[in-house]
Amino acid sequence: MEKFVIAKDFVKTRKNSNRLALTSSGGGFDNQFILNYILIKTNLNPVLIMRGTKIIMMEVGNVKFLDSLNYLTRWHCNQSKIAIHWLVWEEKQRGINIVCAAKTEEAQVVGFKVDGYCAETKQVFEFHGCYYHGCATCFRIDRDNPMSDDSTQTLNTRYETTQAKTERLRQQGHEVIEIWECDFRRQLLQNKEICTYTDNHPLLVNTPLNLRDAFFWGRTGNTYEYYKCKDGEKIKYVDVCSLYLWVCKYGKFPTGHHKVYIEDMNPGSCRHDEEERALVGTWVMDEVNKALEMGYLMLKVYEVWSYKIDQFDKATKIGGLFTSMMNKFVEVKQQASDWPQHCRTEEEKNRYIPQRNGGKLGQRENQPNTAIVRSPEEFFNMLSNPSMIVNAALPINEDVL
Repeated sequence: MEKFVIAKDFVKTRKNSNRLALTSSGGGFDNQFILNYILIKTNLNPVLIMRGTKIIMMEVGNVKFLDSLNYLTRWHCNQSKIAIHWLVWEEKQRGINIVCAAKTEEAQVVGFKVDGYCAETKQVFEFHGCYYHGCATCFRIDRDNPMSDDSTQTLNTRYETTQAKTERLRQQGHEVIEIWECDFRRQLLQNKEICTYTDNHPLLVNTPLNLRDAFFWGRTGNTYEYYKCKDGEKIKYVDVCSLYLWVCKYGKFPTGHHKVYIEDMNPGSCRHDEEERALVGTWVMDEVNKALEMGYLMLKVYEVWSYKIDQFDKATKIGGLFTSMMNKFVEVKQQASDWPQHCRTEEEKNRYIPQRNGGKLGQRENQPNTAIVRSPEEFFNMLSNPSMIVNAALPINEDVL
């Protein structure tokens, strides 16, 4: 056995390719000593270590896990809504299909991510947000001052970077159609047809699909928050035999990144009246197919996420995303726990199914986080960031929060 220090060594190296690493979960009292050493004796930020570990542990098959907020929303990259308005209008005017963040991941052209791209016509579409690209019309003064959100940039450097990118794309033979945000906003005021079309476009009118809406039930909700026993009553907690292990071994699991299908998938008119359009929601396709089998009608499809599926084949005994893991951990758990009291005979043992295990798929993305802060600038940025709520600040020493 060899001592391994994650703060100094790297897990994914050729040297460690055939080694089994035993690590602390960081959930007990011993973790306080580890954190104390990292904060006082090194310049490392524990948040980086935790993120690095998460990336290593969450690589499964062909899946590369991103921040859940970026992965689970329909818009795959940070893209302003007004930019999508312009792109869908250009798409209509030119009669082409433009790849953009509202449909799939933004296209990469000669090493650059572009707002919109049509491969058939080799046309690149760039929407320049005035602040982020240094518009010379909207921002005429203080153009060489450091930006508040990034002190390494100025309005002039942002403008020059934008121009250099456009020139590079044109040099490689691509037609670049570009517009500044302020110019498009004027078009919206002057041309009501643009507003009418884009405001009613499926990419903009429908709320992006939320994967968690397809989850139902479970043991996370209580039946009563308070209940007073009556005469002859007792309160008991009854554990339910979970299907988690069975599903992990035999169930279907998505692999890879999903494809998003949106816009008008059925141009035909619906023959049902408004009263019949009674149910709108998010479901797994197995549930939808069962509903159709039971006589339900599908009136409208807003959005579809299509995955490749991996499932254990009971006949061939191969496949399944978590099958091997379930086989191993159920075996280890059973050996460690021994048989429960109600399992005495061989018949009872053969019927017994282990009940406990846990999973991370589908965890809420808005859980509280802890960050280690070493600079006043980073701390003040957190306080002023409208997307963050700082619950508490605990000084560790003179230099660290």
